Amino acid sequence: MKRTDGVYVSPPAATAPTVRRRRWILILAAITTLLAVVIGGGISWWFLGGAEKWARTRWTPPKQDLLSTLRLRPTPGWRTTVTGLGLPAEARINAGKDSWEYPIIKTTSNRTYVLASTPGPPERWWLAAIDGATGRPLFRAVSMGESRQIPRCFPNGIDVICVSDHIVEPSTAWVINGQTGVMTYSGPTDLRLANGAQPQAQRTPNYLLATYLGLGTYGIGARAERTWHIPNTGGSGGEVKDDVTFSDPDGDGPDGTVMFSVKDGRLWTPQFPTDADFTGWAFFDGGFAAQFSSKADREFVQLFDLDGKPLSTKQIKGHLTGVAGNLITVLDARATSVYDLRGTKLLEISGNRSRHSYLVGTTLWVRETRVDEAPPVYRAYDMRSGAAGATCALDFFRSIGTDGRVIVQAPTDRSSPQWKLLAQAYDLTTCEVAWSIPRPPGSLGTVARLGDTLVQLSDDGTELISLVNR
Repeated sequence: MKRTDGVYVSPPAATAPTVRRRRWILILAAITTLLAVVIGGGISWWFLGGAEKWARTRWTPPKQDLLSTLRLRPTPGWRTTVTGLGLPAEARINAGKDSWEYPIIKTTSNRTYVLASTPGPPERWWLAAIDGATGRPLFRAVSMGESRQIPRCFPNGIDVICVSDHIVEPSTAWVINGQTGVMTYSGPTDLRLANGAQPQAQRTPNYLLATYLGLGTYGIGARAERTWHIPNTGGSGGEVKDDVTFSDPDGDGPDGTVMFSVKDGRLWTPQFPTDADFTGWAFFDGGFAAQFSSKADREFVQLFDLDGKPLSTKQIKGHLTGVAGNLITVLDARATSVYDLRGTKLLEISGNRSRHSYLVGTTLWVRETRVDEAPPVYRAYDMRSGAAGATCALDFFRSIGTDGRVIVQAPTDRSSPQWKLLAQAYDLTTCEVAWSIPRPPGSLGTVARLGDTLVQLSDDGTELISLVNR
């Protein structure tokens, strides 16, 4: 520094406190810069997929209903013949007929019923029952006598109700105790099977309903008569879970929507948003995803338990496209997003088209092609890493089950090119055919899933055989 006499001298040395103060300023500046970088990077990571990655680490795949191991072409396990079921030797289990449904009548338990006939004219019809896990007959086959029209049979609690619709005459019903095989009623019923006829028989997994246009939905009693009544409803009209479903009496929003039990007709009003219309649903274990449309034409999805109470208040923008295990898929204007049951996004798949999805272990198979494109193509997504994997040109939506390694299809459409096969399995690692069972010309056979077991009806309709890998 310069003195007044023109002589330059050095400034006084900084004191120790001043040096320390400067050092702390530099340190604080460095820390602030570092924090800004870290926070900024963290925010960028979060919004560039980090939030989804973190959410996937918290997701656990649900318990899945897998088939027993079927990686190799299956061989016969247990066998049950028509005579073993208590049927006459000339009886046939009638899968090959143009019946209303296949003659293997499943329930949500291992209890399985079988429709058979003996030749006529006129044919005589029979109902038998087996344990789907063991093949053991549950009671001796019951004769329902003669009928010009093929009966259709429905579980109804502990009973089975079979109905033959004579079109221009009153229908005939047979009510059989599904535990003992005792026929408790045989006689007329007003239930109808023909499309458009009223009241229309409507099956749910464990109970039979009747829907009557303009009148509502009815339960069915021990004499195939209408019992409890929910007025002005059109029936369940969709999926049933744990004997619970929906009906929208007025079709005009939440005030008209009821949940009801298909077991006893008990009904209650779900706690839906009051400013939006309920337009659809898909169940998962313990609850359901509900689709809504607001007055401003905004679509959103919200999650509820089976009592109709919200699991959260979160509204997921977009259109509900399905449920796969404990994953919810929602379509918005630019992508399909996958959410967990907390409404947390786990994955986003670009493209604004509706996509079916199918969960196997921790792999979500998502349809790549449009619904009207054939063959359907599905792509694998690892729900741990979020990585997209290989594609498979097969229809997961029409499969009857998987053991986690192969997926099995059993065609039911006689016009399908696949009708030449009773069943075919695909390896989920390679997407190649693992094994197939051909359908000979004139075969009465079919393959059905009973619990975790595949069961084949023999080509001549005389034997039920479990399919296993030993």
